[in-house]
Amino acid sequence: MEKAIRNIIVAAAATALALTGGTSRAADRQAPTVVVHVADLAGVGSAGLARAMAQTMGVYKAAGVRLVWVEAGKGPGARACEGLNVFVTLLSPRQLLEQGGRESALGRAARAERQAWIYPGRVSLLAWQKSMDERVLLGLVIAHEVGHLLLPGPGHSSDGIMTAGIDTDPRGVRARFTPREVQGIRARVESEAGNPEERTTCGS
Repeated sequence: MEKAIRNIIVAAAATALALTGGTSRAADRQAPTVVVHVADLAGVGSAGLARAMAQTMGVYKAAGVRLVWVEAGKGPGARACEGLNVFVTLLSPRQLLEQGGRESALGRAARAERQAWIYPGRVSLLAWQKSMDERVLLGLVIAHEVGHLLLPGPGHSSDGIMTAGIDTDPRGVRARFTPREVQGIRARVESEAGNPEERTTCGS
C-alpha cells in the first residue's frame, strides 16, 4: 500500500508539473507548504487518484501554495511532516452511508480537526450527469474541501473554487481561489509553518 501511494504521489506531481507549466524545485520548496495526508478507502485507484491529485495541486500552485501528498497511515494524530498538515479521506458508498453525510454533498470538512471527507461515488455520478471528467471533478472537490480547512468560516464564495457549484466549470478553467482567499490561505499556512507540531520528516 505504501509503495502504491508513493507511486501515485510521483505520478500526480509529474502531471501537475505538466498542467501548470512547471517551476524549479527550489522555487517550489520556498512556497508555503500544505501536507495532505490522503487515505483512499473508496478504491479510486492509482491512475484516477493521481489525475485528481494533479488537478488539486494545480489549483493550489496557482495560489502560490505547495502541496505535498503522503499516505495517511496513522490518522489525524500523525502530524509529522513539514508545513501545515491536513487529512483527506475518500469514503466508499457504504462508509458514506454509515457516516450519514448530506444527500447532495460531494464532501465535507471539519476545520478544527483539519479533516475532510470526500465521496467519490457521488462525484462519479455527478460527473456522468454533467459530461465531465470525473478525475477533474474529484480533484476540484478535494481542492474545495481542503480550502474549507484552510480558510476562516464555513461559508462559500460567489466566485472561483469555493463556490457551491464547482461542477459548473467542467475543465476546471475557473477553478481558482479569489485574491482574498489566496491571501487568507497563505497567511494561515505561513503563520503555522513554525509550529513545533509541524515537524520536517517527510515530503517531496
